[in-house]
Amino acid sequence: MQRMHAISCFVALLVFGCANELPPPESGTVVFEESFDAPLSSDWSWVHSSPEARRIERGSLFLLTEPGGFFQEEDDGRNILVRELPWTPEPLLVEASLTLHPEGKYENAGIILYVDDDNYVVVNKESYAKEKPTLRLQVVYESNGAARIAHDTAYDPAHVILGMRISESEVTGLYRGSNEDAWTVLGSTPRPSGGRPKIGVKTTYGVAGATRWAEFDNFRISTLP
Repeated sequence: MQRMHAISCFVALLVFGCANELPPPESGTVVFEESFDAPLSSDWSWVHSSPEARRIERGSLFLLTEPGGFFQEEDDGRNILVRELPWTPEPLLVEASLTLHPEGKYENAGIILYVDDDNYVVVNKESYAKEKPTLRLQVVYESNGAARIAHDTAYDPAHVILGMRISESEVTGLYRGSNEDAWTVLGSTPRPSGGRPKIGVKTTYGVAGATRWAEFDNFRISTLP
């Protein structure tokens, strides 16, 4: 399986804008919160379900990083957990804590704004492999099967809080190390096309036979001023 990163970060930045162009959002009013301390409600649904590769325990959702993904022509990613994106006139902030130290080529996990396998935006933590794998945070945008890396930055710690600021026209990737830290802006993309998106979490491009689990907790959706 060939993972194609066809557009360099330099070109993507010309298209989508550089990190820190937008001020980090302040926390607003919480409209939904998932603590993962009980079975999921029926408002959640699984895309490409793989029940043996997920579990909920100790107030966290654990997803095994399985092989497969949906970057460009690929469509074999599994265990995308999504729910309806609330409609509000204000922008939304979606955030989730992630703990993962990916090691395989392009192994990743993160937040996804999902229409279908060809139309989405993700904010990922990824093992980005060129000559030597490095751990990166990335914003990836795919529209009608054409994917672009909107922005990425090096990030070594296992734990990170990932965020998305979602307006009517664009999505901004964010991150911070703890709830006490200010948000850092990764970069912005258009919203995915093709219909009303759902929001959730996912993993892709795990290594066959490995047992690395992405741990998600404190999934939250807030309105912003």
